Amino acid sequence: MIAIRKIIKLQNHRLIIDLPDLIDSEEVEVIIMPIENGKPVSVEDSGKISRKDLCGLWKGKIWMSPDFDEPLEDFREYM
Repeated sequence: MIAIRKIIKLQNHRLIIDLPDLIDSEEVEVIIMPIENGKPVSVEDSGKISRKDLCGLWKGKIWMSPDFDEPLEDFREYM
Protein backbone atom coordinates (compact mmCIF):
# COMPACT_ATOMS: atom_id res chain seq x y z
CA MET A 1 0.00 0.00 0.00
CA ILE A 2 1.24 3.47 -0.84
CA ALA A 3 0.29 6.34 1.43
CA ILE A 4 1.09 9.95 0.66
CA ARG A 5 0.63 12.83 3.06
CA LYS A 6 0.69 16.29 1.60
CA ILE A 7 -0.56 19.70 2.71
CA ILE A 8 -2.43 21.43 -0.10
CA LYS A 9 -3.79 24.98 -0.09
CA LEU A 10 -7.37 25.51 -1.21
CA GLN A 11 -7.97 27.44 -4.41
CA ASN A 12 -11.45 29.02 -4.40
CA HIS A 13 -12.62 26.32 -1.98
CA ARG A 14 -11.29 23.58 -4.31
CA LEU A 15 -8.47 21.07 -4.06
CA ILE A 16 -6.24 20.26 -7.00
CA ILE A 17 -4.22 17.12 -6.38
CA ASP A 18 -1.44 15.91 -8.66
CA LEU A 19 -0.93 12.19 -8.09
CA PRO A 20 2.57 10.75 -8.43
CA ASP A 21 3.30 8.13 -11.09
CA LEU A 22 3.58 5.50 -8.35
CA ILE A 23 -0.21 5.41 -8.13
CA ASP A 24 -1.57 3.54 -11.12
CA SER A 25 -4.95 2.61 -9.66
CA GLU A 26 -8.15 4.15 -11.01
CA GLU A 27 -9.51 4.66 -7.48
CA VAL A 28 -7.90 6.33 -4.49
CA GLU A 29 -9.13 7.23 -1.02
CA VAL A 30 -8.80 10.87 -0.03
CA ILE A 31 -8.99 11.96 3.60
CA ILE A 32 -9.43 15.69 4.18
CA MET A 33 -8.38 17.19 7.51
CA PRO A 34 -8.38 20.92 8.20
CA ILE A 35 -5.17 22.35 9.64
CA GLU A 36 -4.38 25.52 11.53
CA ASN A 37 -0.84 26.66 12.23
CA GLY A 38 0.52 23.49 10.64
CA LYS A 39 -1.41 21.12 12.93
CA PRO A 40 -4.58 19.09 12.22
CA VAL A 41 -7.74 20.49 13.79
CA SER A 42 -10.42 18.14 15.11
CA VAL A 43 -14.11 18.85 14.57
CA GLU A 44 -14.55 19.61 18.28
CA ASP A 45 -11.70 22.14 18.16
CA SER A 46 -13.02 23.89 15.05
CA GLY A 47 -16.17 25.21 16.79
CA LYS A 48 -18.61 22.75 15.22
CA ILE A 49 -21.08 20.81 17.34
CA SER A 50 -20.21 17.16 17.99
CA ARG A 51 -22.79 14.37 18.30
CA LYS A 52 -22.19 14.32 22.04
CA ASP A 53 -23.21 17.98 22.27
CA LEU A 54 -26.47 17.28 20.39
CA CYS A 55 -27.84 15.02 23.15
CA GLY A 56 -30.35 17.04 25.15
CA LEU A 57 -30.05 20.07 22.88
CA TRP A 58 -33.86 20.44 22.60
CA LYS A 59 -34.64 19.56 26.24
CA GLY A 60 -37.32 21.91 27.57
CA LYS A 61 -37.95 23.43 24.12
CA ILE A 62 -40.42 20.85 22.80
CA TRP A 63 -43.91 20.39 24.24
CA MET A 64 -46.36 17.53 23.62
CA SER A 65 -50.02 17.57 24.44
CA PRO A 66 -51.02 15.16 27.26
CA ASP A 67 -53.47 13.45 24.88
CA PHE A 68 -50.82 12.91 22.17
CA ASP A 69 -51.26 9.10 22.19
CA GLU A 70 -55.06 9.18 22.28
CA PRO A 71 -56.89 7.96 19.15
CA LEU A 72 -57.91 10.71 16.74
CA GLU A 73 -61.64 11.26 16.29
CA ASP A 74 -61.19 11.38 12.48
CA PHE A 75 -59.94 7.78 12.44
CA ARG A 76 -62.40 6.30 14.94
CA GLU A 77 -64.34 4.39 12.22
CA TYR A 78 -61.13 2.62 11.13
CA MET A 79 -60.22 1.39 14.61
